[in-house]
Amino acid sequence: TVFKLKYDADKFSSFSIENIRAQIKGAKLLDPRTGAVAATATANPALQVRAWLTNTRFGGGVPATEMDDAEMSASANISDELVNVKAAGTRARYATHAAFLADRQPGVVLEEWRRSVAGTLTYAEWKYALRVGAWRPPHLSLGDSDIVGGLAVTANLGRAALANGIRGEFTETTHWQPTNYPAVQPAAYLTADGNIALWKNIDFPFVTDAEQAQQLALIELRRLRQQKRMVLDVKMKGYELVPGDTFLFTHTRFAGRETWVDKTFFVERVVLAS
Repeated sequence: TVFKLKYDADKFSSFSIENIRAQIKGAKLLDPRTGAVAATATANPALQVRAWLTNTRFGGGVPATEMDDAEMSASANISDELVNVKAAGTRARYATHAAFLADRQPGVVLEEWRRSVAGTLTYAEWKYALRVGAWRPPHLSLGDSDIVGGLAVTANLGRAALANGIRGEFTETTHWQPTNYPAVQPAAYLTADGNIALWKNIDFPFVTDAEQAQQLALIELRRLRQQKRMVLDVKMKGYELVPGDTFLFTHTRFAGRETWVDKTFFVERVVLAS
């Protein structure tokens, strides 16, 4: 959105650019599920991210051929799924109403979109995709025979990185201002930490529904409470995985400790070892 103003000393004697207010409707975006531009604006985050990434004027300028439209379509479908609202009725599982200045850092903008869908942004096989938060069946199975390097396991992240409650802000639509969403602090987590409140602040500026913000906070908290992390050096078979995938892992080399048989892990990061 661009404002073009003609200066008038009488009208603008005490004018400030911060005083401009406008009600802005979203753009009509290409939907890879249909191959056509939608007739109306959409709050679907997968379509929004795709449009921003490919926009050559104020977005990422990524060629459309580098979009993983199969994955983007899957994420768009998951986002459109209807979930129940506590009071009554339903809402889309994920919806975003993003507004930001064109000079914002692309990485910051994409991170806010990613956080708004509890998802991951991936670049695999020369294609970009937004993978929204949803259960995905394990992509493959790995075991001892697939390990070619080390295996490092962190069982406890430490209290400094731990939380038993999440609170923060979303964008309330009456005045379009940051507002606190209902904080999340399950009693079981608080009890497990000796009834010592450990809060983490997470804001969702692209989210305008308090229940969606609360849902996202709970997903983030549940992920955080899964403290066990593993760094695994494996054969090229492991390169089939991308962030957001899950896989099964069987390991029997722990001396005097538990044995993992088809234990499910979530992929946070994949790098090609030198």
